[in-house]
Amino acid sequence: TYTGTDEVMLYVSASDECGQSLEDSLLLASFYIPLSISLSDSTSVPCAAETSLSVDISNGQGPYEVLWDHNGSVLGNGPVIQNVFVLESTSVEVEVTDGCGNIQSDVMWVDAAAQTLLIEPVTDVAVLCGEALNLSVSVEQSNGSAYIQWWLDGQLISENAELIFEEVIGPMTFELQVTDECGQAWQQEVNVQFEAGELFLELPESIELSCGETVTLEPSIISDNEFSIPLWYLDGVYTSGGESFLFDEPQSGWISCTVTDACGNFAVDSTWITVDASGDPLVVQPIADVSVMCGEILNLSVIVEQSNGAFNTSWWSDGQLLSETIELIIDEVTGPMSIEVVVSDECGQEWQQEVNVFFDAGELSLELPESVELACGETVMLEPVIVSDNDTSVPSWYADGAFASQGESYIFDELQSAWISCEVMDLCGNFAIDSTWVSVEPGEMSVSISDTVICSGGTASLQADVIGGTGELMYWWNGNTGDSEEVFFLNESSVIEVMVEDICGLTATDEAEITVLELTPEIGIEELSGGYSLQLLDTCAACSYTWTLPDGSTLSSQILEYYPVSGYDNVILLEVNNGVCYWSEFWHFEPESAIYVPNAFTPDGDGVNDVFSVASTGLVDFECVIFDRWGEIVFRTSDPSFTWMGDVQGGGYYAPDGVYTWVIHAGNGIGESWVKRGSVVLIR
Repeated sequence: TYTGTDEVMLYVSASDECGQSLEDSLLLASFYIPLSISLSDSTSVPCAAETSLSVDISNGQGPYEVLWDHNGSVLGNGPVIQNVFVLESTSVEVEVTDGCGNIQSDVMWVDAAAQTLLIEPVTDVAVLCGEALNLSVSVEQSNGSAYIQWWLDGQLISENAELIFEEVIGPMTFELQVTDECGQAWQQEVNVQFEAGELFLELPESIELSCGETVTLEPSIISDNEFSIPLWYLDGVYTSGGESFLFDEPQSGWISCTVTDACGNFAVDSTWITVDASGDPLVVQPIADVSVMCGEILNLSVIVEQSNGAFNTSWWSDGQLLSETIELIIDEVTGPMSIEVVVSDECGQEWQQEVNVFFDAGELSLELPESVELACGETVMLEPVIVSDNDTSVPSWYADGAFASQGESYIFDELQSAWISCEVMDLCGNFAIDSTWVSVEPGEMSVSISDTVICSGGTASLQADVIGGTGELMYWWNGNTGDSEEVFFLNESSVIEVMVEDICGLTATDEAEITVLELTPEIGIEELSGGYSLQLLDTCAACSYTWTLPDGSTLSSQILEYYPVSGYDNVILLEVNNGVCYWSEFWHFEPESAIYVPNAFTPDGDGVNDVFSVASTGLVDFECVIFDRWGEIVFRTSDPSFTWMGDVQGGGYYAPDGVYTWVIHAGNGIGESWVKRGSVVLIR
């Protein structure tokens, strides 16, 4: 089978088992008739009813593919399509493709013919309150399915053909709307008329009662519907709700009753009840005045001998209600009282009386010692003597009018005299107070310090000896706080004052004269040819001066000439003594190498003589060690060009004023070495 459109040459060959063969050829050429379709320009079909559409196909080469299209949506396939629903007039396109790929298309206009929507009208109805409502709509003719809506006051109620209301409680107007698939519409207003029924209520016209008499009212109610519980009012004020009302008032009044039913009916009626207020006199036994002790129980009671029905009792004091029972009990009386008792019965009869309660508060007294004398630093415990017929509060204590404490006792430990007061109260309002004067005597105290003599640059240690005084002492030395022993560094004679004060404020003072002796002489050194001249430039009458030469010999002259000898320890020692203070200084002289050590410096930062240093020449080996007066090393160096500002190595502080001893070990590098000793005065 050949379905192509081009010419084709076919070759065929055949052979048998013996090798015989034949061949032949055949030219195939297609014969094609063009595809054509036939479709009506328009057709009319029922709206929303099932219909069929068809197209006539001729020529072309099968098989055929037929596609029906409506606005881009496929309606079906094939020359004929069934079950087509048309809801509005529109156009339909058909496209046919044959087996050779040829395509033909055409368009048909489909006119949807809609029939009239026929609805059987719904009649207005009338229902009784509480009855069920049943409405229904019948569709006699429509285009396809019909859509039903029931509306009430702008709200959609139902979309069913039948509308059911189980209970109607008022008139209603429904709007019924029906539409079909082809847009046909129908609407109607349906009125539901409402019959509420009747509601009737009746009370007796009037009632007359005697004082204390009661009556139960029951309304007569007639209603076509269920009704609410009756509501009762006395003189226009709501009282209660119920099937009946018990009137037990002592005065006349209007009684009203109202009722409503489920359908909105309302009924009301009233009756006037007249109460005869006259009755028997109210007779009450008088209550006698009473007297009670503070803290006792008060018990009063009312005895009613005659009343109109039940009676009420109330007890009052100072405008406040105490009780509403016939018996008044007050657990504890704390003062006099005036009590008013009022009794009234159901007919308005009233009786009242004032009962006086006399009060015995008992006694309360408190006593302290008349006076107390103490030495400063002593304490005393004060305990009051309290006599009371009642329970008392915890005593309160005051010192010089200021609150101090609360307690059964008070410990006085003040250092100054004061008034001590104690006060107490009992539960019955009694108050007691007493005071005592506590006198504190300061005692006696004295202090003494001794005069002393020190050397220039030395220290004076003063000890304050105190006799008497109380507690911890405070010391002031020349106006500055300190301890019982103080050390003073002095360069000139001075007067030191000490003042001592104890915890009682007692003070004592004393003075000591510190005499400072100056022994440091002024030495003049002059270089001579090959030696030196040392001269005492100032002297004191009580001082002795001794020169010690390197060979151990001594001199006591004012002038010393010395010529150093190589290879010897050329050290000159000068000693000064006045019987109290001692002063000495070393000089070391070298024949070739020279060294000079000063005897004083003033590290006060004024730029003049602020450091201690050694002037030397020709030194190679060197060590200088400086000692304080206790032999402790305060400075050490191996630098011949050192400077010392008076600071203590490693101590982080500066050495105090005074005399410091130094030792220098030195060598000149040619086998000669020597040791020099001396002292230097540090003055800030």
